[in-house]
Amino acid sequence: MTVIVNTGSTLTVTNVSSLAISGSGDLNMGPGSDVNFSAGAHIKDGAGNILFSADGSTGQRMSTPFLSVPMVPNWAGGGIRNAGDGIGEYLITASNVTAETELWKGIIPQALHPNIAMRCVIGRASGATSTPTYRFYVNGTLVDTFSTATFSVFDTGQLDIFNNGATVFGTGPVGVSFTIQASVTSADQLVCTCVGVFMCGH
Repeated sequence: MTVIVNTGSTLTVTNVSSLAISGSGDLNMGPGSDVNFSAGAHIKDGAGNILFSADGSTGQRMSTPFLSVPMVPNWAGGGIRNAGDGIGEYLITASNVTAETELWKGIIPQALHPNIAMRCVIGRASGATSTPTYRFYVNGTLVDTFSTATFSVFDTGQLDIFNNGATVFGTGPVGVSFTIQASVTSADQLVCTCVGVFMCGH
């Protein structure tokens, strides 16, 4: 069976659980055509795994797949902590970062997701004087800040980058920055390891 929808017309299928194309059939769309997704709509593979989905909260922008944002260290002179268990962390002396200092930076090639998230290792590796404060920026806009002297793994959770004015959909490249600032000068060794940054949605 062939269904032809003329220029300027609309084909609407209602109350149908699925639309199947059997055999080796194709879905062909002409130049300028669109597929519009409602909130949480997705594309699955043959096993039912979600390959792509629109954001579940608004139906706008991408939710999955999550995409990694490449980050690189932006300083020299920091040490590497290795306690013999095969895990090393980036360290910097508190006296070198009494002013806010960018230690990691990266680029979002194109902003297609509504949120961003980061996992990092933070706190104090040695000493008992300085407490580090960390700040996470997107396009120069502060999206999260946290402070602790406890050596720990920290997840920011999903942070909105559109409603806070950090950027707009489709913009790119967009800069990402992770900074540290010591509360007071000392010889304490502060940890600042960016484990990963990724774009994500609901």
